[in-house]
Amino acid sequence: MEQPTTGAELLALARGYQPAALLIGLIELDICSALAAAGEEGLSVTELAGQLNLQARPMAALLEAAAAFGLLVTKEGRFLNSALTDRYLVRGRPEYLGNQIASQADQYRGWADLPLAVREGRTVLPNLQNGEEASADPALRRLLTGLHRGGQGLLPHLTPLLDPYLRTARQLLDIGSGLGTFGVGWAEQYPQLEVTLLDRPGVLEMARESAATSPAQERIHFLPGDYRRLDFGRERFDLALFFQVLRTEGPEAVRQLLKKAALALKPGGYVVIYDTRLEDNRTGPLENVLQNLTMSLMYEEGGIFTASELETWLEGTGLKLVGSWPVTATARPMILYLAARII
Repeated sequence: MEQPTTGAELLALARGYQPAALLIGLIELDICSALAAAGEEGLSVTELAGQLNLQARPMAALLEAAAAFGLLVTKEGRFLNSALTDRYLVRGRPEYLGNQIASQADQYRGWADLPLAVREGRTVLPNLQNGEEASADPALRRLLTGLHRGGQGLLPHLTPLLDPYLRTARQLLDIGSGLGTFGVGWAEQYPQLEVTLLDRPGVLEMARESAATSPAQERIHFLPGDYRRLDFGRERFDLALFFQVLRTEGPEAVRQLLKKAALALKPGGYVVIYDTRLEDNRTGPLENVLQNLTMSLMYEEGGIFTASELETWLEGTGLKLVGSWPVTATARPMILYLAARII
């Protein structure tokens, strides 16, 4: 996204919500799945509206707009999916992105309350600190499912970076595990690895469902609770993960979490931190600065942090930063940090 330089570009920026709403509409109405089921003949506006019990006039405008963006194609007055939407927006496809986009819909609605959040200093977006209700809250389920699907695509890119540590580890603690995407994924790849997923009870209900079909399910353990209050134990684990977790906490809470993780590691153990990369001047990359604003709408404290901020937080925790790797196989630039136990 380029920075605006004219009044016309400012107005175009103000209209930026329209393509997002269009894409969200395709997912929430499940239009692409219906078109895929119709096959190569596609569907007319009337047929699609009747099949989905929708109104034909706004449906026609939506389909035409989607075609203008290349999301659909037209054929003699009928509509079909483009190759892109057929791959990513049809429910049941291996690379279906509907859960991630549906989660963005929840954020999209909350972003409209940005002025309110700034005026009153309160959160306006669903967040995972309300994880006790995750299994019953549709917005939190969408958020967790979207993070899970995104993480599954990321596993092949992170595994080679961490392979030297994963192949020798016996016990892994996944702190704020969500559905256990990474811990479970690595338990499946490394047969010697026992994995403990730590998260709030409602989140772990969903994690149990997800792990029930895993071939490694006998080596997956669950520790329900609030990671800010739970003791992680002493010298139990070879690896401890904080994957997109520290961003949800303020500096002092981060220090306490890192201290607990250091104590929970065996001698020679490591903490692995995966999060969004932010430059030291905190004004780039642009997509990550916007993500930081999203975090301020979700959580009372925390936000995206820089490498220098992390190094400061590590001081006195019993951990030392020993490596970092940029991760580019994602929608926004990310970074993987490795911190060694030094106590």
